[in-house]
Amino acid sequence: MVPTAAFLVGLTFAAHSSAPPAAGPLALLTWLGLALGGRWGSVVAALALGGLLARGHDGAGPLDRLDTERPVVAVGAVSTHPTRFGDRAAVGFRLERIRQGRRVARLRTEIRLDLPAGVDPPPLGTVLRATGYLGRTPGFDNRHRSPPGRWALRVKSAVFLARVRPAGVFGKGLARLRVRVEKAWKEVELERPAAAALGRTLVLGDPRAAPLEWQRALKRTGLAHLTAVSGFNVALVALFAASLGAFLPRGLRLFAMGAATLGYLGLVGPAPSLLRATAMALVALGALWTRRSSAALQVLSLSVAALAALDPDVLRDLGFRLSVAATLGLVAAGPWLAESLELRLPRSLAVALAASLAAQAFAAPECARAFGVVSPAAPLLNLAFGAATAVALGAGLTVSALHLAGAEAISVPAQIALDLVAQLYAGLPRLPPSQLVAVAVPPHLLSGLVAGAVLLAIGRGPRAWRALALGAVSLLAAGASSPAKTAEVVVADVGQGDAILLRTGRSAILVDGGGLPGRDLATQVLLPMLGARGLARLDAAVLSHFDFDHCSGLVDLAGFVPMGELWLPAGARTSPCSRELLSVVRGRVRFLVEGDRVEMGGIQIEVLHPLRGHQESSRNRQSLVLLATLAGRRLLLTGDLDAPAERALVDRHGTGLRCDLLKVAHHGSRGSTTRDLLTAARPRLALVSAGVRNAYGHPSLEVLSRLRAAGALALRTDRSGGIEISWRAGRPLEISLPGSPRRTIRRGG
Repeated sequence: MVPTAAFLVGLTFAAHSSAPPAAGPLALLTWLGLALGGRWGSVVAALALGGLLARGHDGAGPLDRLDTERPVVAVGAVSTHPTRFGDRAAVGFRLERIRQGRRVARLRTEIRLDLPAGVDPPPLGTVLRATGYLGRTPGFDNRHRSPPGRWALRVKSAVFLARVRPAGVFGKGLARLRVRVEKAWKEVELERPAAAALGRTLVLGDPRAAPLEWQRALKRTGLAHLTAVSGFNVALVALFAASLGAFLPRGLRLFAMGAATLGYLGLVGPAPSLLRATAMALVALGALWTRRSSAALQVLSLSVAALAALDPDVLRDLGFRLSVAATLGLVAAGPWLAESLELRLPRSLAVALAASLAAQAFAAPECARAFGVVSPAAPLLNLAFGAATAVALGAGLTVSALHLAGAEAISVPAQIALDLVAQLYAGLPRLPPSQLVAVAVPPHLLSGLVAGAVLLAIGRGPRAWRALALGAVSLLAAGASSPAKTAEVVVADVGQGDAILLRTGRSAILVDGGGLPGRDLATQVLLPMLGARGLARLDAAVLSHFDFDHCSGLVDLAGFVPMGELWLPAGARTSPCSRELLSVVRGRVRFLVEGDRVEMGGIQIEVLHPLRGHQESSRNRQSLVLLATLAGRRLLLTGDLDAPAERALVDRHGTGLRCDLLKVAHHGSRGSTTRDLLTAARPRLALVSAGVRNAYGHPSLEVLSRLRAAGALALRTDRSGGIEISWRAGRPLEISLPGSPRRTIRRGG
């Protein structure tokens, strides 16, 4: 394990650093390490070899230097089965070369290829020439930075797609097999939609098959690994094949298990975590075939090192990292923890609980770093749901096999079993948010969790229990740590949307939550923001109006964090997102109108808009306008108010709008933030929340000019990332831009 760790460190550093070390010194260091021999010599050699291999890997770096507003011509091979979005589909696309104008780059990195509507996805291994536009969603640059989305090449028409070389027989066969299995699940969906959703997720590894509320619930309870295809699925597939071939001789039974494992890899596609699990399974079956022992730690180390050497980008894949961490916990700490638990529990329960505890403990630091949340209840929930998922996967494989054999009529009992487990999954979203289910933790304060995992790996008996206690105490302390006694306003970078945190001491109010299709703002932005401040709950969540880019993030967050109250504008028209929010929030719901006043822990809120009993003509015009006072300073929050509503607001309140900080309305749209409003408010700071290079041109040059003329300093999330402003009563403002300089998609190279 130690040389493997050194190899991965060298690989990661050289592949992802801006100035990797030269090849000559690395080659010399590799030779010296081999010549030195021994443990330290192997570590030095592995470290240098990792750096040497990474130098020949460009990754997606050349793509950053291309102009996203000019077309490119790319040649590559289809590397995954398709994911469907209505009448469109997308596939993984392993690039070989890409050209834009006279610039040609040869590289081997995987992107997503978005196919035109109506085009049948080509099989695995098909080499295509595609002409289209590159793009990806930018990352969120807050104190906790979320990486940009995956590069995608969008092809607008079938005329811009040419087949250079068809897929081989194997690729065509896998495509036909997958189509037949997908057809079987479409037939099941007509009678049992919940069973079909779970079956497609487990059998086909389709990430979009499970309902969105299931995905949120699995993530907050630490059970997302159950529906992510990895070692758990591979083990169950092998056991399923072994049970079917129980009458066969030992050698044939092992062969059937290996064939089933490879067939499952072909059916799902070469996901990094599945490749790692398949490699380990084949090595273990080979050891059984030859009647030789295999050391799980060495097998894990070699499989991880081999996959990383072939493609260093695999280390960026979150699913791969979580899979490796959980497997490391199982093989390194699981047996020792089971020995300790057997002194107090029946053996079968002790083994199952030890496996769950070890896997969760080792994966927890990575979960907290990636999502800003961990689940103390996950090990116990994993016992029940792990067993149920094993039943569901077995039932799903049975349904698929019977439909392929034309015997779908006798698959009804398996469908019923699958449906029963699906109802169990459907109950997860109804778990109320609490610190037992999910705790928002500071991503950078994980020393207790790491120490607990290390002690689990090296300890026996009472040491293991002390490790668990240490991890639990550090987790609860992180979730309940006392924040500083200051007033703070945080304008989070959520792209094209709003999410603003108001905080004094332990009291916190979140105004809007942002919202971008396909992005989980709870785990990527909001939970890390709360966890870094030791906030385990919100006194109130505010939805200024019902647009998706203000509402969706609150829906994501509602399952993780208790919300004392939910505030909405009275009389506003609802939207699908707002109706979903009302269905998931368990706190008190208040509909606010002009004249309402609320005080929570040092935060005073005065409602200035909308008028009681008045129905506005648009959702933007119905936005809540709040005047918040924290530690003697005033913040005016204007939602997406437009110019006519602003003029009416000024007429009613005049100099009562005076403030220190202004949240610029409608992301800086030129139809808002009028001169009349600025004259009445006279803000010192103007806070603009807008997405990088958004399609609306926000903030407009006219608004920025009006802000300068009014003497207000404009701070923009599209330029600086998240904005943090704190102060004590009677003291100056302290401004922090932790996401600056922000990462942007370059234009023109």
